[in-house]
Amino acid sequence: MSGPRSLRRRLTRGLALVLVGFWLLAVLVAGMVARHEISEVLDGHLEDAAALLLPLAIEQAARGSAATSSDAGTAEGPAYVLLDAHGQVRLASPGADPGLFAAAPDQGFASTSSHRLFALRDPKGAGVLVVAEPLQEYRDASLETGRALLGPLLLLVPASLLGVLWILSRALAPVDHLRRTLETRGGTDLSPLGLTGLPRELAVIAQAADDLLARLRRTLEAERAFTADAAHELRTPVAAALAQAQRLSAEAPPGLVRTRAEQVEAQLRRLARLSGKLLELARAEGGGMLAEVPADPTPVLRAVVEEFRRAEPGVRIVLRLPQAKVRPSSLDPDALAILVRNLVENALRHGKPGGEVLVTLEPGGTLSVANDGPVVPPERLAGLTRRFARGTGAGEGSGLGLAIVGAIAQGADLRLELRSPALGRSNGFEARLSA
Repeated sequence: MSGPRSLRRRLTRGLALVLVGFWLLAVLVAGMVARHEISEVLDGHLEDAAALLLPLAIEQAARGSAATSSDAGTAEGPAYVLLDAHGQVRLASPGADPGLFAAAPDQGFASTSSHRLFALRDPKGAGVLVVAEPLQEYRDASLETGRALLGPLLLLVPASLLGVLWILSRALAPVDHLRRTLETRGGTDLSPLGLTGLPRELAVIAQAADDLLARLRRTLEAERAFTADAAHELRTPVAAALAQAQRLSAEAPPGLVRTRAEQVEAQLRRLARLSGKLLELARAEGGGMLAEVPADPTPVLRAVVEEFRRAEPGVRIVLRLPQAKVRPSSLDPDALAILVRNLVENALRHGKPGGEVLVTLEPGGTLSVANDGPVVPPERLAGLTRRFARGTGAGEGSGLGLAIVGAIAQGADLRLELRSPALGRSNGFEARLSA
C-alpha cells in the first residue's frame, strides 16, 4: 500500500490537468468559430464569383456560342453552368460535370457530398447561374487554421506547466521549511519551533505545534518531578521501617517475636523492591527515555555490571564489548541503566543457580542479555512483558522487570525480542534490543 500523496504532486497534477483542459477547450471553441468564419468567407467568395460570372455567361450564351465555352471562365476558376428557365444547360465552364449541378437550388446555397453550390438568378429572367466549389477547399482551410491554433499550444502548454511548477515551488517553500523543521527534530527536543515569516495558514499550525510542545514539556517535567519526589518519599519511610525491623530482629530473643520480626523485614524488603519497580515502570511509561544527544552506551554497561558484581560477589556476569567503535545510543543514560539492570536482574533470578549471565553489545548497537536457565515455553514467552508476568525461574520477583524493559523499548522505538532457548544454545533465555 503506497503512502500518502505529496501535496505538491496533487496541486501540480490538478493545475496541469485544468490548464491543459482549458487550453484544449479554448482551441476547440476557437477552431469551431474559425471554421464558421472560413465558411462564411468562402461562401462570400463563391457569391462574388457568381455575381461576376452571371452577366458574362448570359452575354456569351446570347451570342449563340456552344454549350461549353472558355470565354466566360477558365478551368482554374470555379465550375459553373448557366441554366435556362427549364433547367437546361445553356452554357458550362470547361470540364464542368453537368451531373454535379443536378441538386442545384433555384436560388442561394446548397451542398452535396463533394461540393458547395450557389445559384444566382438573373433579375431579367435570362437564366440561373450555378457555381460549384469543392468542399475540400473548405476542409483544407479549416485544417490549416487548426494547425495554426495548435502550433503555439505545443509551446505554450509546457511553458505554462513550468510556470505552474515555479509558482508552486515558491508558494510551498514555507510548507517544506515547516516539514523539514519537524522531521529533523529529535524525540526529546520540545523547544518552540521558532518559525517566523510563515503565511497566515501555516503560522496558525506552527503556533498550535508550539503550544502542544509547551504542554508536553510541562507534562514531562511534572512527571519527572513526581517520580523523583515519590521515589524519595517512599524510600525514606520504607528504609526507616526496614532498619527498625532489622534491629528488632537482632535484639529479639529467639522465638515467635524474632520470627515475626524477620517476616516483617522480608515483607519490607519486598515492598522496597516493588515500589522501586513501580516507580521505574511509571517513568518508563511516562516518556523522557531519549537523550538529547546520543552517547556511547559502554560506560553505562560497565557501571551496571560492576554494581552487580560488588553487590553479589559470587555472580558470574560476562560483559562482551566490541573492539570497534559502537553506534551511539539514543537512550537517556538513566533509562539505559534501568533497562540493563532489569535485564541482568531477570537473567540472574531466573537462570540456573551458579550459572553464567552473558551481556553482549554489538557494534551496530544491538544489546543482548542471556542466561543458561530452563527453556520458557513459547506460549508463556509471548506474555512476559505484561505486568506481573513471571517466568519459570526459582527466584521470587515482582513480575515487572520485563514490563519495564518493554515500556522503555517502546518509548525509545527499539525492537525487543525474547528468545528461549537463547541464540546458539539448547537452553536458556535471551532478550535482544535493537534499533
